Amino acid sequence: MKAMILAHLAIGIFCLGLTMSVHNNVTAGEDRFPGFTVGVQSYCFRNFDLDGALKNTQELGLKNIEFYSKHASHDMTAEQLENVKKKLKAAGIKMVAYGVVGFGANAEANEKIFKFAKEMGIKVITADPSPDSFDSLEKLVKKYDVKIAIHNHGPALDTPLWRMCSMRSKGVIGESGCALTTAIFSGRAWILLKLW
Repeated sequence: MKAMILAHLAIGIFCLGLTMSVHNNVTAGEDRFPGFTVGVQSYCFRNFDLDGALKNTQELGLKNIEFYSKHASHDMTAEQLENVKKKLKAAGIKMVAYGVVGFGANAEANEKIFKFAKEMGIKVITADPSPDSFDSLEKLVKKYDVKIAIHNHGPALDTPLWRMCSMRSKGVIGESGCALTTAIFSGRAWILLKLW
C-alpha cells in the first residue's frame, strides 16, 4: 500500500513538473505539441462547471478536451449542446473525445451516444463496454465513423484481450492511475498488447 501511494505521488510530481515546464517555455499561440493531439479529460475539473473546465484548460495552454458527462453529455437537449458548442468555439478548444461511457446490449441506447458524438464532431468515445455490446459497437463504429477506445477499468477482466481488441475501430486506453489501483501489473498488460 505504501509503495502504491509513493508511486502515485511520483507520477503526480512528474506530471506537474512536465506541465509547468511546458507552460513556462512556450509563447502565446505557439503549438506546444506539434504533430500530437494533446488535451485534458474534463474529469480533472469535476469540481468546476463547464466554464471553469474550459478556463482551466486554457490556462494549461491546451486546445483539446475529452468531456465527461458533467460538462457535456449525450443526455443534453439540442439547445444545451448548442450552448456547449458556442462556449468551446469562444474558448478556442476542440472536443476531441467523450467518456468514459458504459455500453451494453441495448443497441438503441448505444446508438444515441454515437449520434451525440457525430453531432459534436467527436472522433473517439472512451468506453467501458460490457462484452454483450461488441456486436452493436462493431456496426456503430462503421456507421458513424467514430472510434471506441476501451478504458482499462473495463470491460470485465474475464473478457479475453483479443476479443476486446478485435474490432479495427477500437483501441485500448492505458490509464496508469487505474492500473496502479488494480491488481494488474500495467507493464505486463502493455507488453501483452504489443505482442498481440
